[in-house]
Amino acid sequence: SLSQRQYNAVVSFCYDISVKSFKHSGILDLINNYKFTEASSLLRQWNTYLKQRIYKLTKLRKIEIQLLTTNKEE
Repeated sequence: SLSQRQYNAVVSFCYDISVKSFKHSGILDLINNYKFTEASSLLRQWNTYLKQRIYKLTKLRKIEIQLLTTNKEE
C-alpha cells in the first residue's frame, strides 16, 4: 500500500490533471506495480500547458516526485 506521502502526491497530481487523464497516463500502472522511479519519470513530463513549460507546474511536479519517491513517513 502507499504511504501517506505517496498518497498525497498521487491525489495532488490527479487533482491537477484529472482522474481520467491520470488513468490513461501510464503512471497508475507503474504505481500499482511499485515502480515509483519510473512513475516519477512520467510525472516530470506533465509540466506544460498549451505546449509551454509552466514554472509552477514544474515546481509542483518536483514536490510530488519527492513525496512519491521518499520512503520516510510523517
